[in-house]
Amino acid sequence: MLALSQALEAIKILWHYRQNNTNKLLKSDGTTFTWHTFKVPYLYCD
Repeated sequence: MLALSQALEAIKILWHYRQNNTNKLLKSDGTTFTWHTFKVPYLYCD
């Protein structure tokens, strides 16, 4: 259940960044990931 909660939180964060027209988000370790890191079909609305 914790993993699901974390995934939903990540989706909310990513959606916020998506609304701001960016395809990358800085992770806490200083690297970035793109939308394709997440295999969630409804995020692909380009």
